[in-house]
Amino acid sequence: MPYRDQYDFCTPEGFEDEDFEYVFNFQNTPALAAPIAPGQTSLNIPLQLQSDAPYMIRAIQVANPQSVLSIRFRDAFEQFLSDDFVPSWCYASTQGDNGAVQEPELPCPAGSVILVDLKNVS
Repeated sequence: MPYRDQYDFCTPEGFEDEDFEYVFNFQNTPALAAPIAPGQTSLNIPLQLQSDAPYMIRAIQVANPQSVLSIRFRDAFEQFLSDDFVPSWCYASTQGDNGAVQEPELPCPAGSVILVDLKNVS
């Protein structure tokens, strides 16, 4: 089988890649500050993307994973990225990298919304 780089992303013709990092936390996304009781979920938390350009999400990182927190993402087209909740540490950066690489990358139209569901599994 021929070798293929794991992070081999091709920029479509007529587009230019620009590095951009979204940060969502309790300060700019109030729903992330709400406590979640053991066994409970917080569903449909919107993560709003800017409306100036389409985006290609190539990695998702949880900067401070909690051992009792599980996450489930939906892309801009409301398709789940996993069959069920995934432990938050799966999206953590263990060596200063970008967290969990999304392959293939996730296309997001300008101004779209990513939804996240959180679950306290303790």
